[in-house]
Amino acid sequence: MSKAILLIGSYTETLSDELTGRGHGILVAEFDPINGTISIKSAHFVRNPSYLTIGAKNSVYAVSELPKGDASTVAFLLNADRSLHFLNARKVQGGYPCHLTYHHELNCILAACYGTGHLILHQVAADGQIQSAQHLIRHTGKSIDLKRQQSAHPHMVLIEGNRIFVPDLGIDQIRCYEVTKNEKKYELVEASRVTVPKGSGPRHVVIHPGKKHLFILNELKATISVIRCGNEDLTYLSSFPILPPESNASNGASAIRIAPDGRFIYASDRVNNGIAIISFDSQKESMERVSFCSTHGRNPRDIQLSPCGNWLLAANMDTDCITVFAVDKASGLLSVQDQFIGIISPSCLCWLSGS
Repeated sequence: MSKAILLIGSYTETLSDELTGRGHGILVAEFDPINGTISIKSAHFVRNPSYLTIGAKNSVYAVSELPKGDASTVAFLLNADRSLHFLNARKVQGGYPCHLTYHHELNCILAACYGTGHLILHQVAADGQIQSAQHLIRHTGKSIDLKRQQSAHPHMVLIEGNRIFVPDLGIDQIRCYEVTKNEKKYELVEASRVTVPKGSGPRHVVIHPGKKHLFILNELKATISVIRCGNEDLTYLSSFPILPPESNASNGASAIRIAPDGRFIYASDRVNNGIAIISFDSQKESMERVSFCSTHGRNPRDIQLSPCGNWLLAANMDTDCITVFAVDKASGLLSVQDQFIGIISPSCLCWLSGS
């Protein structure tokens, strides 16, 4: 079994008292799927490349998470020697872009700007370079948390077929868009929306392999909301706490992943420094807590299942390490395999497509 290519984003500077970074930018690593080891191959400096995505032909895209006026999206090509070749950068018409993803069918990237509420679409040229922004949407509104929800905060973009899902922490909504083409330009048109309980703070979302359910990780309430996906609408079903009763109250839920067979959901929490393991019954549309395990580090900002599904990686941002867990596919349980230290301020784990 060949080694997978793992890209690691990091914060390189401080954005707030709670969000400090000292990282080296983007790291390119090889991951051995046999023994779960990580080997760093190269580093490329970008300011606060907090989230990464993979495009066509080994292209790599990053957000440079900075205030409005300094924020940008950045494009690279991954070379055969595991180094990155800079292509170009585009200023973002928003502030603090925290997430982006690549649309393979339309050859474009979409970025969510937490600070200013913008959702931005950039076309990508044939050589992988980012073109000028084609479309811009700005969410507005607020919710009940006086500290975190005084304005809209889109936190992620999930592409699934012809639908684009955007959870917004500031307004307690998940908005669904479709892309249309108008005079050679792509535009986002809202198709539906769904609201979760007030004060939840939707942060990240995954879709069940069966495509009939969305799972929303709510940062402020440390819950997972289940959404039924119809052909044209979204229906809120329920919310389930990711933390066991004895845990500290949390507003630090950070990342959510789902097993390839859809039976187990994994969600990280940055206050209790752990990973919740939740089982899901698609017939009953119900969840059940399996376990909660430590990441053996602080501030697990991202978690990621390996392409083969045998491993789960946790990026502990404040303790400069990545913990590798072996996954028991039958029970969903995790066991520590190894820990790789000296990976400074890791914030995002991204597999090269096809690894």
